[in-house]
Amino acid sequence: MIENKVREMEKKFRALCGEFLGQKLTNDQLRYLIMLLELLKTETGEKLMEQNPANYDLRHIILWLEPLRMEAGKRLLEQNPTNYDLRFIMTLVDDLRVEAGTKLLNQNPNEMELRCIIRNVKPLKVQAQKLLKNMEVKSRPTS
Repeated sequence: MIENKVREMEKKFRALCGEFLGQKLTNDQLRYLIMLLELLKTETGEKLMEQNPANYDLRHIILWLEPLRMEAGKRLLEQNPTNYDLRFIMTLVDDLRVEAGTKLLNQNPNEMELRCIIRNVKPLKVQAQKLLKNMEVKSRPTS
């Protein structure tokens, strides 16, 4: 099975890395290893983007693969994002903050989500503050 092959590959890879890192490597060699690992990471992320990724997959790409962050964020915005997805985008994808925040404002945000907009999306801060204030007024007990 592929899972077993991946686990075996991981085991071998870790052993190889341990062997490398146990040696006295030059800074050039270490930078090359970093570059190689980043290249593999990006290629793997690109492959995932080609395979009809679920929202969870796109959040994973946004979190771990800066070169694919914008593309994954755009895709996530297009495929019925949850409020959690939108908070994720607002926090990690600078150029999509306003779009994600606007969408979130239209999806019945809770108090925490409004605070996330206030903290991360300057153009929507006043609107989110008003909604938060209304929410707080409604939740006060009446005497």
